[in-house]
Amino acid sequence: MKKLTNFCVILILIFFLNSCGFKLVNNSELLEFNITNIETKNNKRIDFLIKQNLKRSLSNKEASNQIKLVIENKVNQSVAEKNIKNQITKYKIDINTNVQIITAQTNKIRQLDISVFGTYEFGDTQAVTINNKKTLEDLLVKRISKKILNKIILDIK
Repeated sequence: MKKLTNFCVILILIFFLNSCGFKLVNNSELLEFNITNIETKNNKRIDFLIKQNLKRSLSNKEASNQIKLVIENKVNQSVAEKNIKNQITKYKIDINTNVQIITAQTNKIRQLDISVFGTYEFGDTQAVTINNKKTLEDLLVKRISKKILNKIILDIK
């Protein structure tokens, strides 16, 4: 009898949870825009990485919404942590990004300010430190690109 009630409870839970209406969002259905031009200023490496991430995004070539992006980055590097001997152990990188989203049809300009930061460790050798810095910059650029795309999708909808 107890097995029968457990079975019924599980069956009812499966029925209700299965038909709750939750649906995964398919990003390709949301892309109703085409990025025609990306202008960048200041930091060449970070600008290049952002451009590549945005170009790799699934922009729809047949979309009616043509978008131009003007991206300006400011990178600040500072000491995040020192040890007892007053030697630097960690650096902090702040990337402040100002994005202008310009729609071609209406020439409407929207501003987007994004600020991300992270820390990386000072390595035993200069090569390790540079590698840690590049890895952190790649991670921060991916965050920035994702925020830009999400903002564009929300503005278009």
